[in-house]
Amino acid sequence: MQVFTRTGHATEESLGLRALGDLPASQRLLVEEHLTSCRPCRGRLREVLQFVDLLRVLSAASRKSGC
Repeated sequence: MQVFTRTGHATEESLGLRALGDLPASQRLLVEEHLTSCRPCRGRLREVLQFVDLLRVLSAASRKSGC
C-alpha cells in the first residue's frame, strides 16, 4: 500500500485506515509524523473521522431498530 501521493500528501487509503485504527504501526508512525506539519492532510483526516463516526452512529441506530 502506498502511504503518500506523488505530491507528498497522505493517501485517502492511509487516512481511512488511520481513522479506522487499522493502519499498520510502521505506516501509522509515518502518517502521524506527516500530520504534524501538513494542514491539508489534518483537515482531510478530520473529515474522514467525522464520516467514520457518522457511520458508527447510523450502524448502531440500525441495529437498535432491527433494520
